[in-house]
Amino acid sequence: MPGASFASRKQVVIVVNKKAIVYHDYASHSAELVVEDFCKTKSSTRSVVITKGLANILTEHKRQQVEQMEKLGQV
Repeated sequence: MPGASFASRKQVVIVVNKKAIVYHDYASHSAELVVEDFCKTKSSTRSVVITKGLANILTEHKRQQVEQMEKLGQV
């Protein structure tokens, strides 16, 4: 994985391979965010080094999101 060689024990490398698109409706001053599970090209995928603390926070946040979606019947 690119960038993995310089990550220390206190760091985690995450790979971002999603594409976010915001559709603006200028008439109603609203916007819709759409996240697609792929990038347009292979070179669009990025590796990002974050701390283990941030990785733990993100993991807990994701767990809470899944739990909330299950309660709402969206999973």
